[in-house]
Amino acid sequence: MKFSQHLGKGAWGFATKLLPAIYGMVMVLVFKVLPKQESGELALFQVIFGMIFTFADSFALQAIVKFGVDEKNDLRELLTATSGLFFAFLIVVLGALAIFPQGFSNIMNAPNLPSLIPSLLLLTALTVPRVIASKIFQMRFHTKQLFFMDLIYFGGSSIVVAYSAFTGRLSNASDVIYITIITAALSSFYSLIAARRDLIFKPRFSKAMTKKIFEFTRYQTATGTVHVFQQNLDSLLVPAFLGVEALANYQVAKFFFKGFDVLRDTQGIFVFPATSKYFAAGDIPTLKKIIEKATSFLFIIMLPICLLLIIGAPIIFHILYGTKFDVSIPVFRILIASGFILPLVMVGMSALVGMGKVKEVFRIILSSLIINITLAVILLPTIGLSGAALAFSLSMTIQAFFAYMAMRKEVPLEFSSILLRGVQDGKHFLKDKFIKK
Repeated sequence: MKFSQHLGKGAWGFATKLLPAIYGMVMVLVFKVLPKQESGELALFQVIFGMIFTFADSFALQAIVKFGVDEKNDLRELLTATSGLFFAFLIVVLGALAIFPQGFSNIMNAPNLPSLIPSLLLLTALTVPRVIASKIFQMRFHTKQLFFMDLIYFGGSSIVVAYSAFTGRLSNASDVIYITIITAALSSFYSLIAARRDLIFKPRFSKAMTKKIFEFTRYQTATGTVHVFQQNLDSLLVPAFLGVEALANYQVAKFFFKGFDVLRDTQGIFVFPATSKYFAAGDIPTLKKIIEKATSFLFIIMLPICLLLIIGAPIIFHILYGTKFDVSIPVFRILIASGFILPLVMVGMSALVGMGKVKEVFRIILSSLIINITLAVILLPTIGLSGAALAFSLSMTIQAFFAYMAMRKEVPLEFSSILLRGVQDGKHFLKDKFIKK
């Protein structure tokens, strides 16, 4: 498996996952112009929306990629079963939000949340086609279609929101949400056209396929639940303990940390289906190369980035915000420090799920979630926002260790190769590309 063989698809995949990061950079501008109360309300809205689809992904939609790569499976049966689970989940969750908006508002300590619930329901409904299509594109390795679909959504939102911010047309959270609703509708429309050959609207129910998906998703569902809370617990506990304005301060720091999602999602496009394929075929040597190369390249990218961000944190914040978010700088540094171990988490979770080891993934994430909850409840009331960041970072370190040990049970990984293989392959690639010429 040569690095150059997948360079083209990797470039489209990286470009696709770069778009949410660009949108995140635009949110940095939004938080600069909006009052902190409105910024906090917007952050909470985005956290809830993100949690819904992250959970739905593990509850049902990942099965499209897992089983769709096997040509022996009937696509209509697969889509029928996964869509049924997906819509059942949405009905339960959105129904609860619609019926008990004030209850969620009280729990989250967010007085204006009930007024945003109708927009949340509409945005969720309009996003459904694009997320289903995205799994089909991922299954087929159609990274170019993925890019254009997300370009409409994230790119369109970024342009309009940035223009509105610069021209003084943003005054509250709803202004940003309305723009997102429009671009979500346009993106879903494009996805329906681009995926029309695979989006087969003739349902075919199969008890055997449903059972197969259930066997995969029963642990995946539990894993998805703990994963969603692991990634978002801090953003839920901060307003509950300290208020919505405190969430604005915290989320500003976490925006930069979420930029690492570009790398996580890019490698996931390839590591998850590739792991599924080669583990099923019993080709452990190739699987070993995939895991070591993916992890090593992520280390090469992330180590210098983390160091620069930690050192330059005050300069970055003062350029972007002046002194408005100085309280966020220590939080930012703590979160970025956990980036040193994230490659093991990113590749480890994708690889283990691809190998069908969802029970092990569940145990790993549950352990780190328990640690996160325990530390956050203790540290948040005592040291404030830094406590939430510290709890999150320590739990991710535990997760990285357990992920590495779980992978080694299935694949004879070498830590030295994980650290150095990317450097060696990079040298060979440059030598083949330039020196021989």
